[in-house]
Amino acid sequence: MSIASMLPMGELTNPGQMRLALVQVVNWGTFHGAHTMHVDRNGTLLTGNSGVGKSTLFDAMLRVFDARPRSNEAAAQRAGGAVEDKRTTFTYMRGKVGDKAVGEGSASAFQRPGATWSAVALTFDNAAGTRVTVSALFDVPKNGTESSVGRFYLIDNKPLDLPAIEDITEKRFTKAALEAIFPDAQIFDVHKAFAERFRRLLGISSDQALPLLRVIQAGKGLGGSVNTFFRDQVLD
Repeated sequence: MSIASMLPMGELTNPGQMRLALVQVVNWGTFHGAHTMHVDRNGTLLTGNSGVGKSTLFDAMLRVFDARPRSNEAAAQRAGGAVEDKRTTFTYMRGKVGDKAVGEGSASAFQRPGATWSAVALTFDNAAGTRVTVSALFDVPKNGTESSVGRFYLIDNKPLDLPAIEDITEKRFTKAALEAIFPDAQIFDVHKAFAERFRRLLGISSDQALPLLRVIQAGKGLGGSVNTFFRDQVLD
């Protein structure tokens, strides 16, 4: 990509550069059902009181970028790291809303205790006619646990078609079933191959860029000195 293609052109901001344009989440934490968030090319501020779901959305996005992300790092750092982070893909899928009394003890209370599925889709646009949507799909059976979570990843040139997915949710997701409803998409069941492909499409040249983004999103807990941070996280 040339420098010229990145320069402002009229009212367009950096045409040729891929920027996040749309976020779709389904059955993720307290975001029950389907939710869509449009992201302005010039920037969108995500704000709100503690507990309204900001970290939940960022954690959803991390599931696309990273096969095994550490969830809610910002909140964990605010607590000084003393509280064990219990947010996982499984608890987000179930929609943990607290704990309930069970005999003399307690157990997690879930918004979606039965078989369920979740999706996170990120659509990027280069303001020059090209769109890329990268998605993560998860499913878990009724009595499933964290180890039962199924994971598939998609790359397409349009936003994720949620009604099409609804048609196959009576059974567990399979690569063949997803290929049937998304014939033009690339379907992956291994995150590494998925990540290598979407990094090329989005123009991310270094595999250290996304881990660095995660550290920046955490906001705190960079650890050590500025020199250490740049040496370990920035310099390649």
